Amino acid sequence: MTKVGEWEIGTIADYISMLAFARAKTIDKCQRVPSIANALVDCSDGVRAKALTAFDVAYLKALYVTAGDAPRRLQESGISRAMLAILEKQIAEK
Repeated sequence: MTKVGEWEIGTIADYISMLAFARAKTIDKCQRVPSIANALVDCSDGVRAKALTAFDVAYLKALYVTAGDAPRRLQESGISRAMLAILEKQIAEK
């Protein structure tokens, strides 16, 4: 409670959702892009988010379209390619 006591309920819900859907045990290092995953880590304010970001949504979408039975390197590569495509599509639609 000491870490999240002053957070809005939406921020807590987004953080828990990210952990649950990403199936992460813990997120203990700063992501390089703005992310709700950085909320409890000692990161710069530029990458801390109070809600799911476009990067978070792209990661979750990419995670769930990537084959889970492939070797780890192929999974990581697939997630990266899918995220890039998702983010490029979002930019093109704006």
